[in-house]
Amino acid sequence: MYTFILIVSILIIIVIILASALTTSKAYSYKHTIDPIENNPNIKTNNEEENNINKKSN
Repeated sequence: MYTFILIVSILIIIVIILASALTTSKAYSYKHTIDPIENNPNIKTNNEEENNINKKSN
């Protein structure tokens, strides 16, 4: 009886390790994307920064 429980336990452990390896592999192969810089309203251009510096110094 103990042998059967040991074998089932080892099989469950092997399945869990394989499932975690598969999900980790998929997570690392996921391709992340970012928004293009020219369409981002939160980034100031060099001209805008220079205008702000000139306005502050006047």
